[in-house]
Amino acid sequence: MDTTPQLGADGVPLQVEYRERLAAAGRLPLRPDRRERVGSDREVLVARLVDRAVRPLIHPGFMYDTQVWCQLLSADGSIDAEVVAINAASAALLLAKEIPFTHPVGAVRVGLRNTRLVLNPSPFWQSNSQLSLTYAGSSHKATAIEATAAQVSNEVFKRAMHLAAHWTRPLMRAQVALARTAAAHGTGTVSVFMRGSSAQDQQHPTSRHQPGLPLLWPSERLQQAVQGLMEQPLIAVFSQHNAKKPQPQPQQQQQEGADCMQSADAARPSAAFSSSGPAASAAAGGLDKASRAAALSLLQHQLLADLRGLGLLADDQTHVTASSATGAAAGLISKEEALRAFDMLQGRVMRKLLLQGCMRVDGRQLDELRPISCQAGNLPRVVHGSGLFSRGETQSLATATVGHDRDVGQVDALFPRFTSSASNRLHLHYSFPPFSVGELGKSSAPNRREVGHGNLARSALLGLMPKEDDFPFVVRVTADTLSSSGSSSMAAVCAGALALRAAGVPMQ
Repeated sequence: MDTTPQLGADGVPLQVEYRERLAAAGRLPLRPDRRERVGSDREVLVARLVDRAVRPLIHPGFMYDTQVWCQLLSADGSIDAEVVAINAASAALLLAKEIPFTHPVGAVRVGLRNTRLVLNPSPFWQSNSQLSLTYAGSSHKATAIEATAAQVSNEVFKRAMHLAAHWTRPLMRAQVALARTAAAHGTGTVSVFMRGSSAQDQQHPTSRHQPGLPLLWPSERLQQAVQGLMEQPLIAVFSQHNAKKPQPQPQQQQQEGADCMQSADAARPSAAFSSSGPAASAAAGGLDKASRAAALSLLQHQLLADLRGLGLLADDQTHVTASSATGAAAGLISKEEALRAFDMLQGRVMRKLLLQGCMRVDGRQLDELRPISCQAGNLPRVVHGSGLFSRGETQSLATATVGHDRDVGQVDALFPRFTSSASNRLHLHYSFPPFSVGELGKSSAPNRREVGHGNLARSALLGLMPKEDDFPFVVRVTADTLSSSGSSSMAAVCAGALALRAAGVPMQ
């Protein structure tokens, strides 16, 4: 951990690394130099899963570079190492004295075969499972859920979730015991709070954690000042789709807010899944992403000017940081603090408008989708299959290439004989070029986000692949994001499905 604050960070600057060497399972790599490929896709995916599991429980004001390193030392094939990595990362953060991580995380995996749920199945058992659910959570909420299934029912999935949540508690209690032992020997700090089913479970903390490093979090005074200056302008920006619509009376607005979530359940399928009608007209009535971003940028500049006028923010000639003693003594705040408070207010205003006004920022109702269009086989036939999916401002172009089963090849995995054959027969590679969001950038190897989104899209399509006896081929799908305004990974799923069907893959 670096004690220098990262004032410009968008969130907690946490980096998680996961490394596994084949020597942990007594195997040699297949490469001629007998070295593992640095940063394999599996290592990236496990690192992202660990990150998602622990990040929500670190205080959002902890703006210090922190790295969690998970190294697989040995593996006998009895349990998947990724759930062990999550529990190990949680325990390490719990022992760290300077990090405000006060809730341990437990992680388990649940498999399903013939209506039987199995906790933490072996990779061999899991290779033929109908469900693979990885669940991580604290004592009172889930922090990460990842699942791949062969079209299981909602009831079965709920059973698996309850089973997983129940068996994370012993893992969290073990971590608390470890933290207590470390604190007793002077190598850690007991800083844990858990909600349990018994009075003993609720008495875990022996002292509340006081981090040695200051949390860079906007003060209540600053948040109130920003709210007073910017709440109404933000409401105006997020409500521009209602500018020409009659405003409801207070009683009517209150009733509409109460019925907001109920009305979403009564969605009109013909309108929600059409490229025209109420969804299209509503989406066209609000600001697009670029216009909204420009309006918010103007509000940011106006906020900084107003705070300087009130004497709360230092002028451009005076450099004040969030941890500056001079600024704190003078009652001044930093620019970074002001902008962070502005971002927090944005979230509160959007949530308020959504729940009370039943309207999204682009003018759509809760049960309405953006305009959707689908095209299959739009590229020349030399490409085996192609699909173009558009939803609002998000657009994805996918191609599918079919090869012989001999192209599956060998895989450098810890336990390759336990790997499902279906998983080796479908590959989905997702790309998110900078031009898709109007930015400049260089072409490089797939980053962590692209690897993660590609695996997410692949998991959605994997359960629809035909059986190997019916379709003994390997398929590669490439999904290129052409334009993005959110949920580009789900657009990749839709475009990939179009491309697979256009290529003649008999999807289930």
